[in-house]
Amino acid sequence: MRERLRPVIGAALAPVRSRGRKVAWTPAYMNVGNHLFLWWWAWLGSAAGERRYLLRTPAMDPWLLAFPLLADLTVSRSEVRLSDDRVRPWTSAERYRMPGSTADLDRFLDERLLPSPALREVAARVGAAEYDDQALVVNVRRGDYFSDPEHLREFGIDTAGYTRAAVELSVAQDGPPSSIRVVSDDPDWCRRELGFLETYAPLAYAAKADSALQNLLDLAGAGRLVIPNSTFSYWGGYLSGAIHQRHGQPNHARIWAPRFFDRLHHGGRAWNLDPRWSVVEDIPGGWDSILHNGPAGAAGS
Repeated sequence: MRERLRPVIGAALAPVRSRGRKVAWTPAYMNVGNHLFLWWWAWLGSAAGERRYLLRTPAMDPWLLAFPLLADLTVSRSEVRLSDDRVRPWTSAERYRMPGSTADLDRFLDERLLPSPALREVAARVGAAEYDDQALVVNVRRGDYFSDPEHLREFGIDTAGYTRAAVELSVAQDGPPSSIRVVSDDPDWCRRELGFLETYAPLAYAAKADSALQNLLDLAGAGRLVIPNSTFSYWGGYLSGAIHQRHGQPNHARIWAPRFFDRLHHGGRAWNLDPRWSVVEDIPGGWDSILHNGPAGAAGS
């Protein structure tokens, strides 16, 4: 009975909800890369006088501890009002463009993320005299892009082939790196598949026990960066660009990302790349080669 009445109640409340707060009804499957885009969406609305919030899920808890200035853009289920408009901005055309301009992104980072204690520590290392801005960080995200066949068909790429192409472009543009450090949620796979990186520079891998937050901080502190088609990784790139810009060491062009994001939308082209980044337009065999050659190289978000 309750389920049958839900559409009727929703229709009756629609006029009220259209004038009330907007709450992004965050699904449980989302993780921090998507959450951060939604927090940015909420912040943009607040800056324009529209009250926007995210419904809090358990996956947000560690990130709200790390970035406490996002808390006032977040509401628990018990705080949701009957008059709140429950929205899903990720299902609309809004998904296929950045929520705001690069100037908006920079302000959001400056106001809500960079003041956090963890990122202040990263910024202090970047500003130190001994900081090595020629060290290259290579990020690999695997997750369910690799383990879930449906996600593999949508997002999967030949990660090893992409990584080689991106590193070669980085070397051609900015010279050999002083070192390469691979940061990943699956360092065992990286050790098996990415050993060729030692031909470019001394190679090291982040610890298997590192948390997702530590991975993000590693990306944020990188002067040179290669990232995959992962929303998590994009935020590492955004943070790196903002931190280095603050220290008068702009590095946007030294951040490399793939033109490809997924196969189901927008012609496969990534919609959320910072236009100041450098872009890998294609890889040997094409972005779909993973579908023909097996899943060993698939990356995740």
